[in-house]
Amino acid sequence: MKFIFTIFIALMTSSVFAQANCQNISQENEKLKKLLSLYNGHKVEVEHDIEFSFFKVVGNIKDQSIWVEFLVKNIDPIHKQIIFDDIDFIDEQSTSHGGSAIKFGNNYASSYNTAFSQVPIKVTAKITQVAPSTLSYIKTITIKFRDYNDAFKYYNVAITGDKIDWK
Repeated sequence: MKFIFTIFIALMTSSVFAQANCQNISQENEKLKKLLSLYNGHKVEVEHDIEFSFFKVVGNIKDQSIWVEFLVKNIDPIHKQIIFDDIDFIDEQSTSHGGSAIKFGNNYASSYNTAFSQVPIKVTAKITQVAPSTLSYIKTITIKFRDYNDAFKYYNVAITGDKIDWK
């Protein structure tokens, strides 16, 4: 009788620990899903072994500007030093807007950064002097960039845009 009671107690305690571990794994899984949703953008384009994943357009009503955010990932095994030369945005009225204030990773004042292999880097570009009442959608984002090691060869990529989230 003592043996059966001991086994019963051991099984009950192990099931309690298993339930606690399952909740921890579930919470960790939710955190990883949120991170994965950040890195999985809406649209993906690849040029010169650089993957561009567009994921957000945020408008600021107060200062009449738009911030476009996307991820850049070097899918080449060799690290590259990328220089953004020009970013243009085409709105739903087919008007072109030039981007300014490009922030590439941690470089706030520069459009130049090292793209390590398989590491996504967040890029933000700003459009200024935009009336919130006239724009609701960015149709296309065209990006002109070059690799520092191949400084005189320019690459162009176009990403399909998205609705502007005005705040």
